[in-house]
Amino acid sequence: MVPVQGHLLPIKQNLKLFFELPGVYNTALEYTENAMKQKNILTSFLNGSTWKTIKCKFFDKIVFPIFLYYDDAEMGNPLGSHSGIHKMGCVYYSVPAFPPEYLSSLDNIFPAFLFHSSDRGSSKFNNKIIFASLIKVLIDLQENGISISVNSVNVQKNSPPAINQNNLNNGCIIMSSSEMLCLVRYFGLIVGELIPIETEVWKLYLMLRQIVDICCSRKIQPECSFLLNNIVAEHNRLYLLLSQSTLKPKFHFLTHYGSLLLKNGPLILTSSIRFEAKHKILKAFSNSIPCRINLGYTLTNKLQLQMINRYFTQTGLRPDLKLGQSCIIFPTVEIPSSFLKQLPIELKSFVSWMDFKGVSYRVGMVLVLEVTLDSLELNSGLQIFGSYLTNLPDPTPTVIRTLANGTLFVSLRYAL
Repeated sequence: MVPVQGHLLPIKQNLKLFFELPGVYNTALEYTENAMKQKNILTSFLNGSTWKTIKCKFFDKIVFPIFLYYDDAEMGNPLGSHSGIHKMGCVYYSVPAFPPEYLSSLDNIFPAFLFHSSDRGSSKFNNKIIFASLIKVLIDLQENGISISVNSVNVQKNSPPAINQNNLNNGCIIMSSSEMLCLVRYFGLIVGELIPIETEVWKLYLMLRQIVDICCSRKIQPECSFLLNNIVAEHNRLYLLLSQSTLKPKFHFLTHYGSLLLKNGPLILTSSIRFEAKHKILKAFSNSIPCRINLGYTLTNKLQLQMINRYFTQTGLRPDLKLGQSCIIFPTVEIPSSFLKQLPIELKSFVSWMDFKGVSYRVGMVLVLEVTLDSLELNSGLQIFGSYLTNLPDPTPTVIRTLANGTLFVSLRYAL
């Protein structure tokens, strides 16, 4: 008989070491306090009623929320003859008490529990037995907490694959969630000019695009929850009419998004998309291991070694700014020396690229400089003088697209 094993990683010890990293605790505490004071706009899970209700139970303690995520991940070739044999059940967790730019980093998503997916089910062990040890740790964490010692001291990579005739014949397109999101965002640019605006199916897509805009907004007014509910209701009605079929479970889930927006803050910040990306690390480890005996134990050891390396090297939330090769800006007719002398030192050089808070900026990208009721001011090329990214209405860059008729078009990642 093959023994059944699950591998629970030390969650409390990991959180203690994580919050003791340079700048981590102070960043979380400062962001949490500022988010709790925000009244007029939703920018975080901390703004929603769900967290405010939970926080009231711990009025005399410092408390941070934890997101828990579970999914199955195939460690081998999903199309191979051994598909499903080495599928692992993976439980991850993160702490949504940081600014959004840190939440998407896989370094800040931690593994909690690994086991063989085949061991979970009615024929072997039910959920109560499988997750009992994990739940016990979480209860202990909630009731007793942890003590820490604090020193005061891009769109291209997610481009959807080509859609071939077989996809059309089968009525099915296989893509990752990031690729599908990219397709939804830019589908209008691809075929929009070829479709009459009054086409019912086109109206259905436009409603879906509006839903995506609202769900992907990182800052949003609470009143948008009512708008989202109305769009979802009309979207589902039109889908039933055009498809002549029933609604799928995900369509029903959409009807709750409006209330979830008020309870949990911006929906994109509670998305599972970055948790699913964490599977890449496990799969990379698995593909480098020729042996499949007790795979969960091997993967758990490698994950722990990776986290230990971070704690030994005292790697906190990473530097906010990374720069490519730079060159000094010299006076020209357009940029006289009198103007250059007034610039702060960080604006007196030109860099080929830069990463700021996890967002990559390259020459040729487009930034939104200003938004008014009547217009939208853009800048292409990233050659911006005297404009700091932190002061922009939306620091996320995009690119200029050319339609078939030669018209230039900029598609924002979400509505402003």
